[in-house]
Amino acid sequence: MTNIYRVAILPVLLALPCAVHAEEAASPYAVSANVGVFSQYVFRGISYTQEKPAVQGGFDLAHESGLYIGIWGTNVSDLALSNATGEI
Repeated sequence: MTNIYRVAILPVLLALPCAVHAEEAASPYAVSANVGVFSQYVFRGISYTQEKPAVQGGFDLAHESGLYIGIWGTNVSDLALSNATGEI
């Protein structure tokens, strides 16, 4: 009888260390990123990329207290419109 108990308890004892894993503490920070590729960037009917693709992206870092910081960038430029004139 004692051999049967030993054989039955052996798998339980071998599995026990696998079941006792400590969970890592959650980080108070969250990081996110985004990237977008668009056929062109049009604002109010004017192509700001001279009908070429536009690439935009950004990174954000947030703290659980609600404080966050981010950066965003694009290849869209209004330099092509520097010679433009406006009429009212």
